Amino acid sequence: MRELVQIDSLTEHGCGQPSIERWQVLEPVSGRWSWIRVFGCCNQVIVEADADDDNAKVSVKKAA
Repeated sequence: MRELVQIDSLTEHGCGQPSIERWQVLEPVSGRWSWIRVFGCCNQVIVEADADDDNAKVSVKKAA
């Protein structure tokens, strides 16, 4: 298991040649599906904004 650190924008990512995966995940509390962009090179993630819910805020900054 690895620890992933959430970043707020793509400009916070510093790797020159990032390895990027895009995961669709189910949020257990809200029951909604979200897209997360995972940078495997440095174990950072960014949650993609949902076009249907502009007011959605993510308060969790780390996940294991």
